[in-house]
Amino acid sequence: MAERKQVAFVGLGAMGWGIAANLAAAAKDGKIASPVLVWNRTTLKSEQHAARHGTRCARALSDVSQADVIITCLPTSSEVATVARELAPALKSGNVWIDCTSGDPDSTKNISRMLKEAGVAMIDCPVSGGPDGAASGQLTAMVG
Repeated sequence: MAERKQVAFVGLGAMGWGIAANLAAAAKDGKIASPVLVWNRTTLKSEQHAARHGTRCARALSDVSQADVIITCLPTSSEVATVARELAPALKSGNVWIDCTSGDPDSTKNISRMLKEAGVAMIDCPVSGGPDGAASGQLTAMVG
């Protein structure tokens, strides 16, 4: 069996809430390291997600830096860039960053270059299917 990776999820909005809940279910099934760590700029939302889905609340954004895989689902590329700039100095070389934000292509390229300097591979992965698709695990992922 392949090594299970620790996953951190950043952004518990309309889409992120359901995606992170499905990751928590995968962790319970032993498919990824458990528990999934969640962070949201509003800590209460992370606490609520942890209580409902068995994830672990990250009280500070820096807490997610030690995960093997970091997934972001944020409103725009601007927020992704802000999070990436804050986390980049603490990231481990070999981390993987998956961005599910429907962002600006040029901004995404710039973020990817910044993360690459930290030894982190970025996967651009906007998703489609809305909050219902996120909750049911029926999203379309456009991986770039």
